[in-house]
Amino acid sequence: MLQLHTFGGLRIERDGQALQLSTHKARALLAYLIIFRRRSHPRSVLAGTLWPDLAEDKARRHLSDTLWRIRSVLGDCVAADEECVGLNLSQPCWLDVQEFEAGLQAARGESQIAASLASHLATCIELYRGPFLDGLYDDWALAEQERLRVLYLEALQRLLELRKQAADYLSALEIAQRLVAAEPLHETAHRELMCLYHLLGRDAEAVAQYLGCREILRLELGEVPAPETEALYQTLSRAARPAEVQAVHLPAPARGSVVTLEEPPLVGRD
Repeated sequence: MLQLHTFGGLRIERDGQALQLSTHKARALLAYLIIFRRRSHPRSVLAGTLWPDLAEDKARRHLSDTLWRIRSVLGDCVAADEECVGLNLSQPCWLDVQEFEAGLQAARGESQIAASLASHLATCIELYRGPFLDGLYDDWALAEQERLRVLYLEALQRLLELRKQAADYLSALEIAQRLVAAEPLHETAHRELMCLYHLLGRDAEAVAQYLGCREILRLELGEVPAPETEALYQTLSRAARPAEVQAVHLPAPARGSVVTLEEPPLVGRD
């Protein structure tokens, strides 16, 4: 079966074997068809979107050549006639972003106490291997990249709450670590990690998490931790042996990547 992977970058596989599209435009066209997969697209629109600087007749010739390259790899999973082009989802084709959204939809239909809720969320989180179509910077892709990133962060937040409610603090810790890795400026997630380290008897790591959070806020925003973060640090630092405190290595955040996950809205920090 053909598999299209979009999280962490576009990858194509058939029966476990990696397939390659030979040109950047072929990858961009396939990405466009994936993003707007629920409809067909006039050839004139595709040509103008991907080759905006060319005359229409020349752009359409480039489109025809690029479509040939894509269909030689994907076969009938891309449908094309003289007027329109689209992704043919009736063909056997696995698409990770489609599975991700279906899983989130299933999770929304579950009650907060349903055992399958956590399973749906965990499956979606595992599908998210990195930013959607990572490396694609076209304007028409950016909004979808951000929308899916926010959905991922919300899924992490919801699963984190479920793990805490079940007192599964080790699993909750892993989810909180993913949340901080995905959004290093989300100060509430740093506090979650500090509390979870404490609940697991790892107070030195809780203090180190605070130090890492403080450094990121200083470097990226020129700010200090919120009073509640500072108060938590003061409480936990008294329980930790100073000799055990070591710096936590956190990923460098992309500037301007702060995302609101709770009320009241966060602007870079709580």
